[in-house]
Amino acid sequence: TVDLMLYNIEMAQRFSDNKINLKESFYKSFLVSYEEVLKFILENGLLVENKLRVSNIVNEATQQNWMNAEGFLRIHNMYIEKS
Repeated sequence: TVDLMLYNIEMAQRFSDNKINLKESFYKSFLVSYEEVLKFILENGLLVENKLRVSNIVNEATQQNWMNAEGFLRIHNMYIEKS
């Protein structure tokens, strides 16, 4: 389940790389998905084996200048840095 959740976000980021004019709803939906997967990871004790992937998602959102990249970082810090 976690693998599929992360894969979905990673594929969205591959899709969006070098694309312009993506709708705001695209970015919002993946921010929601990111928060959901972080909650699932923490609730099920899966952080150790997934920490790199969740960090890479934040880095990729920042690198691609996603309009809500700061939201990814904020959510990451809220869930991961406190663990």
